Amino acid sequence: MARPKHMTEDPATGELVSLQELAIRHDHNYATIQRRYCDGKRGLELIKAVPEGKRRAGKMASTSRRNRQTAASRSPATRKQVASQVLATPAGKLAGRLFRDYAA
Repeated sequence: MARPKHMTEDPATGELVSLQELAIRHDHNYATIQRRYCDGKRGLELIKAVPEGKRRAGKMASTSRRNRQTAASRSPATRKQVASQVLATPAGKLAGRLFRDYAA
């Protein structure tokens, strides 16, 4: 089994634990603990709570981004939109000129 890369002391218990274990014990995201560790923070600074304003703003940003992505993936392209995308390509322009009499 691979040895954890970063080990640190758990400020609450004094045990030597991995950053992953520290994140689980104190109900934090691992990326948050890892970023703080790489920034040089140790001890209580590693496990301090994320300010509520930042937490709420992060959740709102991720939710709105997720909503935009799902809305874009759900909305089917209409026939007109597909036709305009195809006709915008060089091959589509050529086909539009060659077969414009057949479109009517």
